[in-house]
Amino acid sequence: MQAGRQERGGLPRRRSRIERNLTFLLKLVLLFVVGAMALSLVGDMLDRIRTATAVVIGAIFFTYLVLPAVRLLGRRMPLGAAVAAVYLGIFVVLGFILSVVVPALLEDGKSLATAFPSIIHKAQAFVSDPNNQVLSRLAPPVRGYIVGLPSEVGALAQGIGGQVAAGALGLVLSAVGVLAMAVIIPVLSAYMMLEGES
Repeated sequence: MQAGRQERGGLPRRRSRIERNLTFLLKLVLLFVVGAMALSLVGDMLDRIRTATAVVIGAIFFTYLVLPAVRLLGRRMPLGAAVAAVYLGIFVVLGFILSVVVPALLEDGKSLATAFPSIIHKAQAFVSDPNNQVLSRLAPPVRGYIVGLPSEVGALAQGIGGQVAAGALGLVLSAVGVLAMAVIIPVLSAYMMLEGES
């Protein structure tokens, strides 16, 4: 009975070398897991503030671009009116670009998409013509490869068109995000210019 009490409440039992190494290894693994979790949380937090950081950096850059014009106009009018005038000028230029350049690009793309099958057909007819002086001088394997190129280009273009159509929803969502940024950044920039002194 006396011996049992000494084992329980008496001197602590000495740990073996294997137990010490195992304890050290477990502490090391626990430290690694806690560190990995902490890094994961920090990464998640940074990912969540990425958009806010992009907005602030965009606003600073936009302010840097328009501030010389605002200062120039600010000599002749109040600061708020100068900011409004510069923004109005930017919106007029952007409106002109969107109303002239974008429709022309869309029309060119539409006409290219309409004419693409006939272009491929003409290219196929040109390279398949047995009387073609250029291709008749080539070796038969090279000529066979060139004859197959137009159909491969057509198939590739159709595949890319399918991928673009499949990614249209992502493109629309991305455009909505860009539009939101295009509204938030000038507002934040105007606030920075108007309240920069204070």
